[in-house]
Amino acid sequence: MADRVLEDRVAIITGGGRGIGRVCAISAAQEGASIVIADISGDLGEAVAQEINDVGGIAISVQTDVSDAHSVSRMVAEVSDKFGRLDLLHNNAAITDPNLSSTPNSLELEESVFDQVVAVNLKGVWLCSKSSAGLLAAGGGGAIVNAASVAGLVAWPTAVAYGAAKAGVIQLTRSMAAELAPRSVRVNSYSPAVVESPMVNEFLDRLAPETRELALADLTERNMISRIGRPEEIAELVIFLGSDRASFITGENINIDGGCLAWRGSSAGAQIPE
Repeated sequence: MADRVLEDRVAIITGGGRGIGRVCAISAAQEGASIVIADISGDLGEAVAQEINDVGGIAISVQTDVSDAHSVSRMVAEVSDKFGRLDLLHNNAAITDPNLSSTPNSLELEESVFDQVVAVNLKGVWLCSKSSAGLLAAGGGGAIVNAASVAGLVAWPTAVAYGAAKAGVIQLTRSMAAELAPRSVRVNSYSPAVVESPMVNEFLDRLAPETRELALADLTERNMISRIGRPEEIAELVIFLGSDRASFITGENINIDGGCLAWRGSSAGAQIPE
């Protein structure tokens, strides 16, 4: 197929077993990449890999806990053994405080929840990038694309650990871009506002019906484009940043937020992270 921008490339998608990660994995496969689904749920990862393989793509699933160095190293070693190269790492795996705690504000949040959110959302990005850098560079270079969030750019009072971790992702992106540029590895991040995903739906499902409607209205009213984002829109950006079309872009964080930060940012009463 002509003009497939990831033709003959190999891509790791962390958290690729559902939601945005699943859509990114399928989209990257459609663009010609061989896909590695690195998800903590082996069953979900296998299902997405099978979905790709059933339509003629190439995908494997490697059950991975991105917060565990041994698990990450084992996953990258399996990629090296199976494909002999790596061209794109998409650090997508994430969890959020409101889905783990009934008291997600900073004064009441449990220490264990804070540690878990930071371990997956920030430490996981570092571990996967650190472990993958050599394989990316060995093939002549490649790209790391990190999922940050608008919650890492403005105050989000009910997702403090999530916001702090995502702010860290943006700074980690800049630092690793500087470190890896001599090895021809580009590193960028993107910051979505709220996007249709299981993570968002899980939070909304915990709300009373009337509260849910108010929350959804708040999410859309603060955007210039008056709706929440779609996973396919995120996938388009990830594929662009991971391809040669973005060959002169590194160290950047790109907002994909429907214009919410351009005019007034997140409201003080915001309830839901990306």
